[in-house]
Amino acid sequence: MNMLHVRFDIEAIEKKYDTSVFCAVPEFFVDTYLEWFNRCLVNEGIHLYSAEGTSILRYKGVTVINQALLGATAISEISSALSNEIIVKALTKFKEHLDENCVAFAAQIYSSELFDIAAPIDLTGYENSWQTGVIKKSMNMLWEGLRSII
Repeated sequence: MNMLHVRFDIEAIEKKYDTSVFCAVPEFFVDTYLEWFNRCLVNEGIHLYSAEGTSILRYKGVTVINQALLGATAISEISSALSNEIIVKALTKFKEHLDENCVAFAAQIYSSELFDIAAPIDLTGYENSWQTGVIKKSMNMLWEGLRSII
């Protein structure tokens, strides 16, 4: 795929959904944007200088995962494969920032044909969180199905 084609696809997505989505190219989104976010806003922080001294404002590490999940959610209406790729890449690359809630939400938005209780990557220590997310997703789908027949 050449750069012109990628630019055309991103412009089409922006027009249709009226949003800027870096996540149309998961490699860029995770390896460039999220890496920058992690380095500059989580690790280094923003230095504020005043007469009282210097303050450093930093995001919590889990915010990187939240950004990834927001991106995956934004692109999921267009392509579940791209959404899944963002989830897998981000959970793999930023394992040190995982928490139970993020893993459960990732499982809820991860698209698979079957409700696979096993995560697509090794999430040692977070297996129960992934399974909780899958169960929540299946319960939501069950309720939607019941509403349609009632």
